[in-house]
Amino acid sequence: QVAASLRLRNLRGIQSRVEQLSQPYDVVSCRAFAALQDFTAWSAQTLKPDGIWLAMKAKHPEDELAQLPASVQVLRIEALQVPGLDAERCIVWMQHAPAQ
Repeated sequence: QVAASLRLRNLRGIQSRVEQLSQPYDVVSCRAFAALQDFTAWSAQTLKPDGIWLAMKAKHPEDELAQLPASVQVLRIEALQVPGLDAERCIVWMQHAPAQ
């Protein structure tokens, strides 16, 4: 819906179970899916090495951030205003951590 509304012809959304995906993607996103640690672990093989994970959360996920492994780098946490919803929401931007 977003790609069509914004006329983003090079964006193609795939609604699928993560274990059914067989190729790497530039962006892997979720909304109300799982804890950040589980989301990144379960989808690591589907994210390109330079790709981005986007996870929408109800509030700033302090506890979940503390549980992320060193292999995941948090880039930023962005507050969201969802039209028609009077509740706190944010999106967590992450990537594979650079090799040490």
